[in-house]
This record gives sequence, structure tokens and C-alpha cells, in this order.
Amino acid sequence: MNTRVPFKNIYSNDTTNLENCTSPYRKKGESYKPSFLREAVKEVAGLADAHFIQLAHGRVPWYKSKFYPFGEHLKWWSEYFEVPYEELIELKGINGYVRDGGDILQDFIDACREFGQAAFVSLRLNDGHHVECCETKHHVRGLHSVCRFMMEHKEYMFGGNLKSWDNRCQNWIYPEVTEYMLNLITEQCEMYDIDGFELDFMRHPHMYDVSATTFEERQSITERFIKNVRAVLDRTERGGKHRYLCVRVPSKMEMWSELGLLPENMEKLGVEMVNVSTHYYTDQWTDFEEFTARMPNLAVYFEACHCTYQGKVLKEGCYDNDTFRRASENEIYTAAYMAHKAGAQGMSYFNFVYYREHGVEGRGPFNEPPFEVLKNAKDIEFISNAPQHFFIAKGWEHKSQLRGKSFAKGREHNFEIYMAEPPGKWQSDFRFRIIARDNLGDRQFKLWFNGAEAYPCEDISEPYEEDGKYPPLHATPETARAFRVPLRAVKNGKNQFTLAFESEQLSDNILIDYIDIFPEKCK
Repeated sequence: MNTRVPFKNIYSNDTTNLENCTSPYRKKGESYKPSFLREAVKEVAGLADAHFIQLAHGRVPWYKSKFYPFGEHLKWWSEYFEVPYEELIELKGINGYVRDGGDILQDFIDACREFGQAAFVSLRLNDGHHVECCETKHHVRGLHSVCRFMMEHKEYMFGGNLKSWDNRCQNWIYPEVTEYMLNLITEQCEMYDIDGFELDFMRHPHMYDVSATTFEERQSITERFIKNVRAVLDRTERGGKHRYLCVRVPSKMEMWSELGLLPENMEKLGVEMVNVSTHYYTDQWTDFEEFTARMPNLAVYFEACHCTYQGKVLKEGCYDNDTFRRASENEIYTAAYMAHKAGAQGMSYFNFVYYREHGVEGRGPFNEPPFEVLKNAKDIEFISNAPQHFFIAKGWEHKSQLRGKSFAKGREHNFEIYMAEPPGKWQSDFRFRIIARDNLGDRQFKLWFNGAEAYPCEDISEPYEEDGKYPPLHATPETARAFRVPLRAVKNGKNQFTLAFESEQLSDNILIDYIDIFPEKCK
């Protein structure tokens, strides 16, 4: 733990949830009110040490900007997308609030001061939301995310089929791209009394054409940008109060070089906090110890999110359009314990409110977020003794072992899973499950765990009673298979297992979305 950084956990607020999530303070379909943001900060009072606000998708200011005034943005939008200006001045929601003089950033800072949380801005460095609509006229989709700079300089985008998130990103090889982001950061630091700033490299983690650049070229650009931000934070300090610099970075360290990042250089660049992100998912497939070993003097946090993986698309052509498996409390506690054992500062929470109702029909049932997790995950004794639930899921496509994995008949597939033994040691055998995307029919599998053969088990139920709160994409007899793994076969640290699809009937290819293991005697 880095004693120079006082925060044990950090909590992210994407702001747009205040318009698209049903909550105790917002009825379904209700238009934005300033009280929503205050309530969002209040509901994690005493739980979040540092609150990170993402001002929508970053490039369109939801504050009183002089660099790119919101009124100027609306006039440009009206002309570029051929939307009558009269329609824009009738808009409701956050856009209407900002148009009429509202200041989301100042509202946020005021609420953080009221409820005892450090106020950080988190800026998405390459967000591609709604850019796919950039050639479509007569609409207001992405009014809060697509800016004039992007559309006037499409040559800075990677281009091509805009259904790909990578193609919607801007290429950092162009100095104008980083200059635009630095101008936004500078203005926010000069105008507002914030406690720190997060550079979010994970929205979206595609800054360079790796095939056309060397690591040294990428490193030069990225490190110069980080140093410039550090200088701005130092120059704009108020009353001698230090401002912290955080980076949100990939949990797959091989990706760091693609972004021009080197872990060993973070400290000398002025970074103090490292938020290790799995993009959109709670995920335990992270080499926890490598991060803390390579950045021993920094405060390292491991991110938890509202879901572990997404299922089938329910409606094409929109966002929040698929089913998703919620992250359970014990999955997060297990990740928090693994992070603690590796020497992490604490946990971070991203999109945590999205347990709540949002998106297209058919995604529920929904739940209130388990906010007690934020308190409990800070308690070392609690997470050391919490029920354990280890898993791997298809989750983030850039790092998942399961993404697109096709299980062919008669073939063996090898995997690894991290497991951290509790202080009291494991006392029982383990139950191991696989959950497929589609009906398994009569298909059967064989499992070897660290070389020991495991035996089929009829119990495919969720491991803990509280998991019943989150039914979407839970195991069913049609989609799941279970095994008993003997205690002697399980070890602390990295475990290896082999799955083989044995059935002769039906199709010989299936997709597995989720695999878990937990200490429990099978019924």
C-alpha cells in the first residue's frame, strides 16, 4: 500500500447513468435533474474514498468551457447534422441543463465536498461512442460525445468500417489529437478545484497503428503527454494542496507497449495511482503480482465492474442491447483478496450502478447495486474469510481465454486459472462448472485439473444463496455441466486444467462463456 496516496478504493461515475438508469432518485424515463448527481455522490458516502467523474465521453464539455463552449457546439451540430437549431434548444436532460448554464463538474465537486469524497475528473482519451453515426444526418445521437474537432479532422481517425471501435479512434501520431485532449485537461484544472485527474487509456485502448510505429515512437508521444498533464496539475494546485495523477490502463500488460506505456516509467512521469482495468468486466484473470512488482512505489488498484460477461444481442443497432451476467459479491471479494495478497492499494469500481435497469427490453431482472461491497472489500479480515468464487469468463475480447473458443469433439483445450488460498486453508473438495452459450443437449465433457481427473457432478446450481439475486445467464441444466475436483488437486496460485468435449452426437462445435470453481462438497 502506498501511504502517500490516502485512498483505499476509487469509484467511477460515467454521468450518463443519471439519464439511462432507473434508480431510487430517478423514475424510469424521467428527465435529468441536478439532484440526481448529488444523490449519486451521496449514495456512496462513507464507501468511496475518491469519486471519479467521467464528463460523458470526454470531448464535449459538460461544464462552462471557454475552449469549446457548449453553445458553440450546438450551433455546429445544427449545421453539420442538419438538425434545426430550434430542436436543440428544446432538448431536455443533461444536454439541456448544460445548454441553459448548468455546470456538471462544479455540481459534482460541490457534492463530493458535502459527502467527504475526493473529487477526480476521469477523461476518456479515445472514446468512440456514436462515431459510427458521423455520416448520418438529422439526428442528435451522440450530441454529448461527437465533437466538431473529430468531424473536421476525420483524417486523424483510423477510419474504415466504423462498426469497429478501433476504427472510430483518433490516431495519436498526430500532435493535434493529444493537443486537443491536453487543452481540455488544462481548462478543467485551471477552472475547478479538483483533487486529482485520471487519464483513461481504456476508452478505447487504441492510440496507434502498431504496424506503422515503433514502441519508442509510441512511448515518446504517450510519455510526453503524461508529463504535460503532470505539469498542469502541479501548476494549477490550489492552496498548496497536492493533486494526484492516476492512469486507467489495460489488465493485460502485453497491451501496454501498444499504447506507448512502460510500467517502470510511471513513477518518474509523475503518476501516483494505477487503475488496472478489464475494460467493462469484473475479471480475475489478471497477473496481480506483476503489476505491484513492476510499480512497487505506486498505489495500484484492480477494477471491478457490474458484469462478468455479455450474452446474446437482443436488438441490433443500439447500445445496452444484450444480456449480461452480473458480478456477484463473492466474485468481487475473491478478486479483492487476490489483489490484497499481491500488495495492491485497493479496488476500483467502474459502471457499478449498471446493476440497475437500463437498455433494451429483456435484459432483466435488475437489482440495486451491492454498495456494501465497497465497504467490505476494504476490510482485509472480511475478504480473507469471505466465501471464495474463482472464475474465468469470455469478458474482454483482448484478453479472454474463452472469447470465441470453439470446443470440437475429441479435442483437448487447456486453460489456466488463478486461485488464492485463504488464511484458514481450503477444507473441502471443489465444484467446477462450465456454462455454454447454447443448449448442450447430450454433450459430455472430461476434465483434468492440474493433471488429476475430475468426476461429473449433478449439481449445477449457483454456489451461494445471495447469487440468486442475479439470475441472468445463470447455469441451467440445458447450458451447464459440473464436476467434483478433489482438494488435493487444487493449489495456491496458477492452476492448469484441461477440458475435452467427448460426445459423438449433435454438432461438434460449441462455445463456452463462463467457467468457475469454488470450495464446496457436491450434492
